[in-house]
Amino acid sequence: MFDNRSSGELFNQLASVNSLDDIGQLFIEPAVEKTTTEDINIAVLPFLNLSGNEKTDYLSAGLTEDIRNTLIRNGGIRVAARTSSQAMVDQAIGIREIARKLNAQHIVEGTLRVINNSLRITVQVSDAISGYPTWAETYSGELNHLFDLQDNIASDLIRALNPSTITTTNVNTRFTAGTDNIAAYDHYLLGRHHWNLRTKESIETAIGYFQRAIDQDENFALAYSGLADCYLLTHLYGEEALDSAIDKASPLIEKSLALNPNSAEAYASWGLLESFLEHQENARRYYQKAVELNPNYSMARMWLGSVLLDLGDVFSAHEQYQVAIRLDPLHPAVQANYLQSLLSMGRYQDVISHVPQFYDTSQSDAIIMMEMMAYLGLGDYARVLETAERYTLSGKYEMAQAQIVHQAFLAMNMMDRALEQLEYVKQLNNGHKGKRIAASLAAHAIANEELPLLQTAINTLNEYANTSTEKAYSSQCYLEYIALYSGIQSWFQSDYTEAASLFQESIRLNEVHSCYHQADITLTSYAYLIKSLRELGEENKSHQTFIAATEHLRSLRQKGQSGTLLAIAEAALFAAADDTDKLFQSLMEWQDKGVQLYGFLNSSPIFKDAQQSLLTHPEIQSAARALEEMTQRCRQIVLPTI
Repeated sequence: MFDNRSSGELFNQLASVNSLDDIGQLFIEPAVEKTTTEDINIAVLPFLNLSGNEKTDYLSAGLTEDIRNTLIRNGGIRVAARTSSQAMVDQAIGIREIARKLNAQHIVEGTLRVINNSLRITVQVSDAISGYPTWAETYSGELNHLFDLQDNIASDLIRALNPSTITTTNVNTRFTAGTDNIAAYDHYLLGRHHWNLRTKESIETAIGYFQRAIDQDENFALAYSGLADCYLLTHLYGEEALDSAIDKASPLIEKSLALNPNSAEAYASWGLLESFLEHQENARRYYQKAVELNPNYSMARMWLGSVLLDLGDVFSAHEQYQVAIRLDPLHPAVQANYLQSLLSMGRYQDVISHVPQFYDTSQSDAIIMMEMMAYLGLGDYARVLETAERYTLSGKYEMAQAQIVHQAFLAMNMMDRALEQLEYVKQLNNGHKGKRIAASLAAHAIANEELPLLQTAINTLNEYANTSTEKAYSSQCYLEYIALYSGIQSWFQSDYTEAASLFQESIRLNEVHSCYHQADITLTSYAYLIKSLRELGEENKSHQTFIAATEHLRSLRQKGQSGTLLAIAEAALFAAADDTDKLFQSLMEWQDKGVQLYGFLNSSPIFKDAQQSLLTHPEIQSAARALEEMTQRCRQIVLPTI
């Protein structure tokens, strides 16, 4: 899940597969559940309220969502998610363009008018190719019979949209919102709308709507799960401590499931809570249950993809993201997570090609962050800085942007600018994201061989691990980092016996704990262990460790991981084993793929001994000159600092 991915962990679990032909392929890329030839793709646009009274807007919003949900429950029809449909209306574009962007064959739109206690609803279906109406109907009734009207409308729509395969006997249109209170349901819908915006202010607004829905119907299961989702995200988008967020969310999820044991939303909320606790296997089970109950719940698909990514199964994660992006192609969080999966497979050019369309529809800072990560992965540090100069990200993405820029400066060996940027990162750190700031501190310390700063990074992780409770991120999930950084500290001090012991401990911790981290961390521990064993004269143990490391690398790639960090980790293994021929070959293979790795060698001392040998190759000399030219160009770019 993109939402709980820490910004210092920039290229988590990467893999290499064939790229997309163009951005238009996004919505037809093969996915877990392929659309059959019989399936009909439609989009239900928000119904317009013609009553002249904003207080009745919730009725039109509710009517739209109810019709959507009813159509979703019937086989043979695929419905674009509400957030994507709303985004199209906000852009004020024509029917055919809306249909193209949502991959819809038909567009459903309508109006609602309330006069006293009477309702008048018009519904129209338009063909995606011609843009002309193919079916229309008008419905009238009393306000207190709105749910019955919704059933009639949905039933008529199903028959109009797919008369060849939908018969009277298999139409299921009975309204199943879980409440008979119209106002409660529509406050729930408004809550989901604001929750989907993913800002501190919007989540606070959503909390109010969900609470009002509960006040109007205390047995409304969906409202409880919605409120739980809000409290969980206050930890990510607000200032709520994780323990507090979980304390608030847990009883709400339990209440929701008690009221409706078959609530996909409640199981997804449970999965989200377990994800925050880094209990990823538990989270996976709950998300899978949510998807089983509602295969068209895009958030459950997205979160399932995220936990699969955390567990290292990149290919399976990408399949879930494909379904999510097809169901809700314009949702900012779905877009960002889809791009994350492409990054995780090393498909950097694909990420860059998607960014203009995604950012145009969402204006989400997360999309720009993904673009910067793609440029960093390619080794195009100038584009990283130019993007940071052009876009100033805000909220939780501000620190992420600063950390990406810091890594670019390290790779270009611009240590003066890197130090300025590190101070900026420290200023932006909000004090309770220990792993985030520690990643930047450690990267800077290792690149410059600064032992006091490396100790600060270790202390930061230790402090956070020791103050975490059972409900917070498991302290065990920090120990692998602590062991690695402590090992490098001993390695700098030439205490190779202690260093080897610590690197072995880091590797062991990876084997016994399932904690989200960069895919290269364990390989980095292997590389330093090989180097330490060679310094100790234990060549046989060093060779056996190299074999174990390459087997670990193979297993990572089998699950879809690849990309820059994994490539650098593999190169570090060759450097540690003093195999400069294979190191050179590895660098050239990635260069042929359009990825320039030479800059990354500047930020890791494990390559120091190999640098001179590498520079005897004309190709490496050319890469070094290109990096120097890029560095001079980047010195002219002015970015925010303290």
